[in-house]
Amino acid sequence: MVKYKKKRGIMYLIGQSQDLHQLVPGRILILGGVTIKENIGLLGESDADVLLHAIIEAILGSINEGDLGTHFAEEYIYWPDSDSQELLAYAIDLLDKRGYEIVNIDSLIICQNIFIRPYRLQMQENISKITKCSRVNVKATTNELQDSMGKGDSIVSQAIVQVKLKENSIDQIKAASEEVGLGKCQDKKDKVKIDIINKEVFACTGCFALVQNCIQKRQL
Repeated sequence: MVKYKKKRGIMYLIGQSQDLHQLVPGRILILGGVTIKENIGLLGESDADVLLHAIIEAILGSINEGDLGTHFAEEYIYWPDSDSQELLAYAIDLLDKRGYEIVNIDSLIICQNIFIRPYRLQMQENISKITKCSRVNVKATTNELQDSMGKGDSIVSQAIVQVKLKENSIDQIKAASEEVGLGKCQDKKDKVKIDIINKEVFACTGCFALVQNCIQKRQL
């Protein structure tokens, strides 16, 4: 899920995701990069860190980069129990290459019989260090004994991530706008007012899409 909005001439994007893993005996339970001493853990090809997986996919979603399977399917096969913190670092590197940085992360862990509070601050610190974002929030709740989470058979995590265009990417927008001639389009239909670095221009949504594509090509 991706939303766009303009604020002071800088583009903000929002990504949202949810992940679920089954709880099984004989696995180490890892959430937010923190090992939690329990007699059961999450089932998965990687370390099954459901919290980090939700955050990673929210980041990928914010910049239209698919999901975990899009980028890591082969790694899961050849790299069992892979560290999700490294996968998160990959997503942050990709975000940086696209010219964006994280504004804030809000996440939720839904589980029934595992006490999250003692580990919450460490989770936030781990995520903040990797994402280079100081505004990281981890919440936890139960599912009131309902469904697989409430019965203690699984853990679900949800995450919303807001990213913004980095200051050093502004020149990319200006150059891309000039390259496609934004504001000079003759198409009279579907015109929208766009604030390009505090300069208002009118352009069709097609031209605006060309600017986005041009920016992406310049950053690849």
